[in-house]
Amino acid sequence: MYNVGERLSQKVREWLMLLQLFDQTTHEDRLEIDREIERRTGINCDDAISRRLISEQKFQEIVATILNRKKRKKKSCLRNRIICHLEAHARIVNQCFPSENNNVTQFSYLCEFPI
Repeated sequence: MYNVGERLSQKVREWLMLLQLFDQTTHEDRLEIDREIERRTGINCDDAISRRLISEQKFQEIVATILNRKKRKKKSCLRNRIICHLEAHARIVNQCFPSENNNVTQFSYLCEFPI
């Protein structure tokens, strides 16, 4: 989560709007974009953009990196939820049919991820 006092850069907002990327980002994404620009340039985000220390291409790369990072986190979370769900089903099956030698790996066909 972002700090209460942390304010979104006006220039980041403007560039995201111009590039039609604003709706693809959350407030937290935009703050991460700010932080990344400040990390790369060592100065305030608005100043860095005003001084053209970040090109449009670099800006788009930063946005893509942050959005891809979010997708990877989401995918990892989904994978963990699926595995947890499959393990719960396996426990139920093992309890109902203990002599069948069932185990969680037999349920991996329900999911595209190897368990």
